[in-house]
Amino acid sequence: LLSSAPSQSNVQPISFRMALLIPLVVLLAATMLTSALTVSVDWWYPLRVVLTAGALALLWQHYRSIAFRLSWFAVAMGVLVFLFWLLLVPDDPFESSAITEQFQGLPSSLLIAWLLFRTLGAVITVPLVEELAFRGYLFELLGSDRKANGGKRFPWLALIVSTVLFGLLHSAWIAGMLAGVAYGLVRQRNDNVADAFVAHATTNGLLSAYVLTTGNWSMW
Repeated sequence: LLSSAPSQSNVQPISFRMALLIPLVVLLAATMLTSALTVSVDWWYPLRVVLTAGALALLWQHYRSIAFRLSWFAVAMGVLVFLFWLLLVPDDPFESSAITEQFQGLPSSLLIAWLLFRTLGAVITVPLVEELAFRGYLFELLGSDRKANGGKRFPWLALIVSTVLFGLLHSAWIAGMLAGVAYGLVRQRNDNVADAFVAHATTNGLLSAYVLTTGNWSMW
């Protein structure tokens, strides 16, 4: 006879910290997959958005304690990062021209669909996933901002580590590190990772609008 199944599962529930990190792991894995299939334009980019959004949806119950809101300070910092990004990351006209040629051979309906997914990823899924990991998970792990007397100290270690790793994730690593500092300060101001997401989404939203209106595709 087969033995009966145990009454309780041995599977441990996902912790809040791990829920902050898992979507980034999914995004990086999806990026590696789509990049391997890419020559010049990542036509498989929508797959990144779908897989990442799926991970966020499955784990969303863990994020209910995060106060998602509109912070004007976060918006202002996002605009500032966007301006610095324009100064530090110039367009590559040869790459942009090559991408434009690829677009010209695509049916308009497919091109519009791809651009919508590309914009959605840039403005929503990527900023949310990266902020949950860098200004969420790492600040939770390394913050230790409580003093012995009950006060709070600035979490320098979390800011430095998250800034360096965030910068190295971007090809324009200097601009990436400056952005990481800004988003870390936004996160720490109200002790809310959602504010960092608002700042990051503002930056990427402005950058997406700039790219779509100028055709400087290499900056995307």
